[in-house]
Amino acid sequence: MTVHFNYPHQYYKSLLNRESKSVYNVILNGIKVFEREIAIQPISISEMSKVWENLLLDNPLLFYVRSYVQMVDSKRMVVSVKPNYMLSSEEVKNHADMLSKFLLRFVKIKATTEIEKALYLHDYCLSNFKYDYSFGTNAYSALGLILGDTAVCEGIAKFTKLAFDFLGMKSMVVTGTLKNPVNDSYESHAWNIVEIDTKVYHLDVTLDMTLTDKRNRYDYFNLSDYDIKKDHVVMNKIPLCKTIGSDYFSQNKLALTSSDALRKFIHKQLKEGDKHLYFKLCFEPEKKDVESFVLDIAKQQYSRLFWHGFSIELRGNGNQLVYELEFKQQ
Repeated sequence: MTVHFNYPHQYYKSLLNRESKSVYNVILNGIKVFEREIAIQPISISEMSKVWENLLLDNPLLFYVRSYVQMVDSKRMVVSVKPNYMLSSEEVKNHADMLSKFLLRFVKIKATTEIEKALYLHDYCLSNFKYDYSFGTNAYSALGLILGDTAVCEGIAKFTKLAFDFLGMKSMVVTGTLKNPVNDSYESHAWNIVEIDTKVYHLDVTLDMTLTDKRNRYDYFNLSDYDIKKDHVVMNKIPLCKTIGSDYFSQNKLALTSSDALRKFIHKQLKEGDKHLYFKLCFEPEKKDVESFVLDIAKQQYSRLFWHGFSIELRGNGNQLVYELEFKQQ
C-alpha cells in the first residue's frame, strides 16, 4: 500500500500572480511525469526563479530536482524549462514509495486533535532522527531522514511539512537566518509554520533536536512572531503568527514571569523530588549574566532544603531564555 498526496498545502503558490500560478502548475505536472523539457508561457527570468523556489518549498516530494536550465527567446523571456533530475525515474518511484510507506506509521494519530498531532510528530522526530553534520547526499531533502535517519534543517523542515500534508494539516517551510543558540553564529536556516486549530505558529524541529539531551526540548514549539524573532530572521513572505501563550511553557505552567516565581518554582520542584527542571524566563533577569543568575537562585533553593553537597548541570538557550537544570547529589 502507498500513500498519494495529490493536494499538498501550497502556500507559496498562493503568493504568485495568475500567470505565474499557471507556469507553476505546468512545471509541477511536467516534473511528476519526468519531462525532460517543459514548454511554458513567456515569463521573466526573475519571475521564473521565484516560481521555481516556491514550487520546491511547497512540494517536498520533488526531492529529485534542485535546479533547472531555462531556454529564453531574444527578449529574455523564458519559453521552456529543463529540470535537472538527480535520480532516474525508477529510483524516484522506489524512493517515493518508501516515503509513502514510511508515513503510514502516522495513520494512528490521524483521528487525534491537531495539537496532539503536532506534538507527536515533533517528539517522533526528536526520538528517531539526528542532525546531519556531515551534510550527506540526501541531507537537504526528506529522503535523508527516510534512508539514513539524518538531514540538515532544510531536509527536516521538508519532512515535517510532508508529514503534516499526510495528516491533513496546513504547514509550510520557512527560510531565513538563525542566531545559533549554541555558539551565537549566524547561518542559513529552515523551519516550519503550522496551522493548529485555525491559528498559525512557528515550529523549529531542527533546533529542538540539536538541543535535546536527556529529555525532549520544546524551546521552539508553537512560537509567535515575537518569540521567533529573538533569534530567527525570516526571508520569505509568511503569515503573521500573532497568537501568544500557546507555546509549551505557557501551556505547562513552566513560563516564569519574575525572580520570585523562579525561586518558588525551583523550591517546589525540589521539595517534590524533581531534580531535573525545565523552564522559560518571561522577564528581564536582575543580572546581565543570566546563567549565573539562574544558578545562584538554584543553589540557594537547594541549600535551603538539603544539607549534603551537590552539583548543578545547566543547559541554557540564552536567545529564548530557556533553561534546563539537573541537580546531582555528591
